Amino acid sequence: MIYPIKVKGTIPLILTAFLVLGLSSQASAVPMLDPCGPPAAPAGTCTVTGPHNGNDSEAALLTILGVPVTEIFKSDPPGSDGNGVTVTVDGDMLSGTWASPGKAIDYVVAKAGPNFLIQNYVDASNGPAFNGLWSTFGLTVGQQNNQPDISHVTFYNQTAPVPIPGAILLFGSGLIGLIGIARRKGFIQTN
Repeated sequence: MIYPIKVKGTIPLILTAFLVLGLSSQASAVPMLDPCGPPAAPAGTCTVTGPHNGNDSEAALLTILGVPVTEIFKSDPPGSDGNGVTVTVDGDMLSGTWASPGKAIDYVVAKAGPNFLIQNYVDASNGPAFNGLWSTFGLTVGQQNNQPDISHVTFYNQTAPVPIPGAILLFGSGLIGLIGIARRKGFIQTN
């Protein structure tokens, strides 16, 4: 059943139009995927080569994943502490551990040689990750395809995007309400 809405004046009509147009969009969510491609089991790993390799792993993460991330800490070997994250490096410089008590980590990027490895710690079944392992296993350099020593390990959290249409709708309706109050109180004169 459709209920008629009686609207007098242009301001309520405009507000109704904003509500109908602004709230009728399709719901969406960012899926948690293996950064290498199609949906996979949580805690996926992939090797990044080609146009996305290099030292700017955050930009590469944004490009590959399509989601915004925030850098928590970057560790250079032989291991270090910073921003609540403790990193250890094994003697072979090929792997190590990390711990981040109180601060969940979503992605760990191990940079070695000309490429890097994205390790996805987003796991819906086990909750957030506060510690784990990192490794350069799967990365190869040179003609012998040797496993390279670590250059650095960077830790990221996924940040929630700000819904721009909703923010504009909220700001606009608040501004229109303030104008209405100002007119009613006599601060704005209409001729």
